[in-house]
Amino acid sequence: MSNVNYVIHEDGMPVMISAESDFDSMDTEEILKDYPYIIESMNNEEYYLENEMCFVFEELVYENKVVGFATFELHDQLTLVLTECYVLPEFRGKQIFFNEICKMIFSAPQFGILQPTRNLVELLIDYSFAKKVNDDIVVSGIDFYFDEWDVKSNMRNEISNETLLSNFYDLGICSTILVDSGEVIYHNLLENDLRKYGERKELTEEYFKGTAELFFKNQNEFEKLLHELKEELPREKWGYEVIVGDGEGLSDFMQEIVDNEIISQNRALEIKQQLIKEYEAGEISDEDIDERVTKLILGEMPDSMLFEEFQEFLDSPEAEDEDIQIMKEFFDMISDNKELGASIFNAVLSDDENEFENLIVNAMNDDEEFSNKFLELVDDHDENELQLPDGEYLDMSSLGLNLDSPYPIAEMMWGPNDDKYKLDDTYYGKDYPISHDIYVFRILKSLKKHNSLKIAKAMAGMKGAMTSQSVESQLFMQDLINDEVNYDNWDEFAHDSLTIKDLKNILRENNLKISGKKQELIDRIAENRIPLDVFRSEKVTLTPNGEEFIKQNQWIDFYDTFLNKFDFNDFSKYLDNNDGEFIELSLKYIKQHLKLAQKENDSIYIADCVIVQEMISKSGKEFLKY
Repeated sequence: MSNVNYVIHEDGMPVMISAESDFDSMDTEEILKDYPYIIESMNNEEYYLENEMCFVFEELVYENKVVGFATFELHDQLTLVLTECYVLPEFRGKQIFFNEICKMIFSAPQFGILQPTRNLVELLIDYSFAKKVNDDIVVSGIDFYFDEWDVKSNMRNEISNETLLSNFYDLGICSTILVDSGEVIYHNLLENDLRKYGERKELTEEYFKGTAELFFKNQNEFEKLLHELKEELPREKWGYEVIVGDGEGLSDFMQEIVDNEIISQNRALEIKQQLIKEYEAGEISDEDIDERVTKLILGEMPDSMLFEEFQEFLDSPEAEDEDIQIMKEFFDMISDNKELGASIFNAVLSDDENEFENLIVNAMNDDEEFSNKFLELVDDHDENELQLPDGEYLDMSSLGLNLDSPYPIAEMMWGPNDDKYKLDDTYYGKDYPISHDIYVFRILKSLKKHNSLKIAKAMAGMKGAMTSQSVESQLFMQDLINDEVNYDNWDEFAHDSLTIKDLKNILRENNLKISGKKQELIDRIAENRIPLDVFRSEKVTLTPNGEEFIKQNQWIDFYDTFLNKFDFNDFSKYLDNNDGEFIELSLKYIKQHLKLAQKENDSIYIADCVIVQEMISKSGKEFLKY
C-alpha cells in the first residue's frame, strides 16, 4: 500500500478502547471506520471478521504507526480472550503478533485465544508457544476457547452452553479439538480457513476413532508436553516496586486495574496497604507478590460485582424462563439479608452443595420466619424429617426433597449434580464413602509427576462439596503429603522463600552473627541446627504413606482412563458385590450398562459403552501392567 495515511501516535502508545460494562460489547467494524486503510487492506486480502463484537479493541503500533488491531472478550472478569488479530501485510514478520501475545501473557492473570485460525496456530508454533506432535495435531501452551454457539461433536447433537477450552488443534481439519474418551469436540470451519485452505475433508467415523485412540495412547506424553509448554510461557514477575510502587498513591499497575473497573479505588488502596504490611512482615516475598495480588483481586469479586449483577439478571426479562423461577423466588425471599444472599450465591456459583446446604439449614434453624417462608416455597412431598444442627428436627412434609441425595435441598433448587451413568440410581455415600479417594489419588499421582500441589489440585477435577481446600487438609491430616522444612530442603527453601532480612532476624533471635551474604546466612543457620519447624514449604512432597496410597489404588487410574463417564461409586459398588478378575468384572459392568442403554434406546449412551468396551478389551490388561 503506497501513500498510506496512517494513524500516527508520536508517543508510540497504542489506544485501547473498552466496553462500558461487562455486559456490553462494541462493534469492531464501527471502530475500524477510523482506520480506512486497514479496512481497505482487509478487503483486498478478503480477510473475514469472524467476531464482529468485542469487549476490548486495541491498536497495534509499529514505529508510531497504527498497523493493525486486536480484539478481546472478557471471561470470568480477569481472563482476556483474543478474538481477532490483524496486521497489515507489509508489517508482518516484524514480531508484532509475538509482542502482543507476550504482552497479554505478562499483563493478564489469564489469557487465551478464541478458536484460532490455522495460520495463527502456525505462528504460535514458529514462536515456540505450541508444538506439533505429528503432521496434524498441535499442543499449545496457550488455552484455546470454543465459541459456545459453534461447537460440534461426533457423539452429541447439542453441546450445553458451557465454557469449553482446549490446548489441542488439528491442522488437518483447521479446528481446535477437545477429546474425551471416544468423543471429539470441534468447531465449524472458519471463513478465513475456508478461503485459504478450501473445504474441510469429510469427518468420518474412522477419523474420530483414530483421533480418540491417538489421545488415549499418548495421554501421558501429551500431558507432559502441555505442562512443559505452559512452564515455558514468558511469564513476567511483576515484583514489589511494580505492584506497590514507592509513592503514597497507586502504582501504574494498580491504577490500570482500577481504570478497567475491576476493583474500586478505595479497594485498591486497601490492597496496597495489606501488601505493604505482609511484605514488611516477611509473609510474602518479591517473587510471589504477583500471585498474592491476583488472589486479593479475584477474592474481592464474587461478594460484590457478581452478586449484584446476578440480582440484576433475576429482575430482567431474560430470567422469565420457568427453570429460573424457583431461584428467583428464593432470592426475592432473602433480599433483606444481603450477607446470606451473597453467601448462598457464592455456594451456587462454586457448585458447592455442602456449603449451600449448611447455609439453608442454619438459616432455617436460626430464623423461624425464614423457615416458614422457605417451607411455603416448595410443594408437598415426603413425610420425613431432617435433623438440624441443634438436635431439633425439621418437618419435611412440605419439602419436595429426594432424601436419598446427600444434598437434598441443593438438589431441589437446581437438580441432581451427577450426570454420569449408573446401574443403580441411588446415593452410595453412607455405605461407600470413597468418592473422596478418587480426588486424593488424582492429586497424589499428579503431585508425584509435576512436583506442584497447585497443578495437582487443578488437574484433579474436583466439584461440588469436595473442595480443593477440604481435600488438601485431609492429605495433611492423613500424612499423605508433607510441607515441612528440614535440613534436606532448607537451602532451596531459604533461597526461594526467605529474604536476607528474614535470615538475619532468625540469626539475631538465636544470638548469632548476622553479617554476610545470603548464602553465608543460610549456611550459618544450618551449621547451628536452628529448629525449622516454624516454616512451611510451598513445595509439597509425598510421604511414604502417600506413595503407598498410590500403589494400593492403581485401579483408580484405570477408572480415570477408561470409565470416567460412569459413576465412580456405582463402579466401586459393582466391584465389591461381584467376584472375578478385575478386567473381567470391568467388562461385565460395561455389558450391564450396554443392556440398560439399549433398553432406553439412548444412542449416545450405547456409543459410550461400545467405545469403552472396545478400549478395555484391547488395552486394559496392558494398561494395568504399568
